[in-house]
Order: sequence, then C-alpha cells, then structure tokens
Amino acid sequence: MSDPTNSLSVSVVIPTCNRRRRLPEALDSVFAQDVPGLQVIVVDDGSTDGTREALARFGDRIDYVYQANRGPAAARNRGIALARGDLISFLDSDDLWLPGKTLRELEVLTRNHSTDAVVSNSERWQDGHRLADTWFDSTLGAAQPAQAGPLAAPPQTWAWRKVYATCALTIRRAAIVRIGAPPFDERLPFYEDFGFALGMIRSCEIHALPDILSRVRRFSDDFRVGRPLPGTPYSAAVKVAMAYCCHRALSRAIRGGGWSASAAEELDRARAHAAAVCAGNGRGRSRIRGLKAALGELGHGDWRGAMRGLGLSLAPGSMRSWMSGRIDISTWPGPLYSDAGQITWSPQLSGRGPVQPPSGE
Repeated sequence: MSDPTNSLSVSVVIPTCNRRRRLPEALDSVFAQDVPGLQVIVVDDGSTDGTREALARFGDRIDYVYQANRGPAAARNRGIALARGDLISFLDSDDLWLPGKTLRELEVLTRNHSTDAVVSNSERWQDGHRLADTWFDSTLGAAQPAQAGPLAAPPQTWAWRKVYATCALTIRRAAIVRIGAPPFDERLPFYEDFGFALGMIRSCEIHALPDILSRVRRFSDDFRVGRPLPGTPYSAAVKVAMAYCCHRALSRAIRGGGWSASAAEELDRARAHAAAVCAGNGRGRSRIRGLKAALGELGHGDWRGAMRGLGLSLAPGSMRSWMSGRIDISTWPGPLYSDAGQITWSPQLSGRGPVQPPSGE
C-alpha cells in the first residue's frame, strides 16, 4: 500500500481560551505525530492570559488567529473555514493526542474511500489521574467496537450522549457541508459538539477504531466555572443549562430529517426528556429556559410534552417536587449530562507506575 501520508492532507483545528498552561502540551502532541505537512490552526477565542506569547516557540508551524470571545462553536467554525486540508481533525487545548493517531486515521481513510470520518477510543483523565473507564467504556459499554469497522452503536446510546470525544475525530472536509450550516451551532455555549456528532451520524459513514489514540483531560480550574467535574454534584442551574443545550441540539438534529423510524423515535424521547429536565430544575430566572424548552415541544407537535414542561416550570415548589418524582427529571441518563456519581480511578498508569486517587477519595 502507498504511504498514507502522501495521499491526504490534514488540518488540525484547536480552539482555545485562557489555556496558556495546557495548550503547548496539546500542540506538542500534534507535532509528535510524525506526519509531514500538517496545517495546525489555533483559534484564540478571546484569551486574556498571554496565550499568544506562550505560543511564540512554535513560530510559523501554527496558523494563529485571534477573535473576540464567541464560544467554542464559533472558534471551531472559524478553524474549519481556514482549513485547507482534505481532512480536518479536532483537538481541545487541554487534551492530548497519543503517538500514531494521525497515521492510523490516514491508513483507514486512504483505504476506505467511502468512509467520511474516523473516531477512536480515548483515555479519561481528571486532575492528573487516569480513570479506569475509557471513553467508549463510559458511553458505549457493551456496544463499543471490538475491532475496526463501521460505527454500529444503537440510537439508545448516541441519542443521549456523545459517544466519542471530539479530540478522537477526523473527518473529510468535503463531508462537513452535509452536517449543516454552521457545522457547530453557535447558539450553544456548550455541548455544541453533541449536536455536531448527531449531524455526523445522520449524514456520514463513520469508521470506529477500538484503539486508544487520545487523552481527554479535565482539570478543576477556573476554566470550568459552571461545569462541575464528573463525579461531583450538579446544581439545578447547571442541569437546566445542560438540558437546554441538549434540547436545542436534539431539536436541530430532528429538523434535519433523514432518520430511520427507530432513530427518530429515540431522538424524540431524548428531546422530550431534556425539555422535562430543563423545566423541572428551573429556579428563578433559569425558569425562562424551561419555558422555552417546553414551548419548543409545540414545534415538534408534542402537546403532552409542552403541557408537562409548562406545568413543571410554573408549578409551586411543593407541587413541582411531586411532579418531578413522578417523571424522573432529576438526572440525565448519560455520563455527560447527569450527576456522574462515583468514578473509578485506574490502579496504574501504563508504563509510569502507580496512580493514587486525589486525597479525600
């Protein structure tokens, strides 16, 4: 087989905001891929911490662009617009690629011309400690791929959660136009990648690799204000914000059409549940989002869901508690959108000795 590095060009899109301490590590992991000719695009979404100066050592190896803060969706869309490669890979500025990731993806996409995108498994890290479960363990469970091949996850998984990490995705640039315009929904302050994933599943042929090719890292720093770490309690306000963004992402996906009957049914179920979570957890000003989500159900012809959401949003506290218990609006059924509960720390870090859980665990 011909050298895959000579057949397809790759652009890497890295959005960042106030991540000067983490971003150089992410870039080092990109340049360690040993694939020539990578276009590396860093979209600085309004950093105020000296990010530009921290990137000086990379010189002209990166295409750096600064914009006023507009959120990760706008930053990724800006990067996509600047991309020149046949393929586009994504990397968040606090995550890392493992050696060989890009080459493995190039091999798949060079060999399978009908494949639009490749996703792979990821390690999960929290505050410098590796978790026992990989990304596929936590999202796909028994449905995760045992060998390389088409993504075969059922709607009961991907309609409720993003089944792969964004840093574990490479997609043909020509396929992105089928996802929608803009590709990432800039109305969403977060979980814009969930909406993008739904668009991919609807419109793209996706190849899944069981290989662990990236490392998703989470840190309890100021960057995660309003977004608790997995394993920690989520306030009602955070649940409302999460459910509201999920409801909008699911609504956009449903409006795009082209789903099988079983997929459409599961998407409807997830959307209705997101509306109920949003409405049932609303307090004070956050009730407005619950009302919007409830009224949004009317647009999908779900009068029952709309009335339920309006009732939850407008009911007094005692009545709301009774209604919430009857329809289970306290949690979102997926590790990305619920109280994650207890997390399990890996007993060892491959090749680097034992890992101890943070104090207090």
